[in-house]
Amino acid sequence: LTYTPQLKQQQTTMVEEKIFSSPLISASDLHDALASTPTPNKFKLINSSWYMPDMKKRGPEEFTKERIPNSLFFDIDVCVGPSNNLPHTYP
Repeated sequence: LTYTPQLKQQQTTMVEEKIFSSPLISASDLHDALASTPTPNKFKLINSSWYMPDMKKRGPEEFTKERIPNSLFFDIDVCVGPSNNLPHTYP
């Protein structure tokens, strides 16, 4: 079996079809996607970590300390409507 650019593209397409069939994927599938996708802009990783107040952690600070390269952070607390009495819900 000769490894050709066409074979690489076929393998990449098969991995992408499996991985991107759902917006939520496993860590293993994410690893495969990051390893096989030649263009990092084909997908965006969004971290929306949130911690209970007694954990003494905040999602944005944890994201700044350690994250997957090129990932984005979504802070639910910034998006909560000020008149909403239900915490951590969209307006």
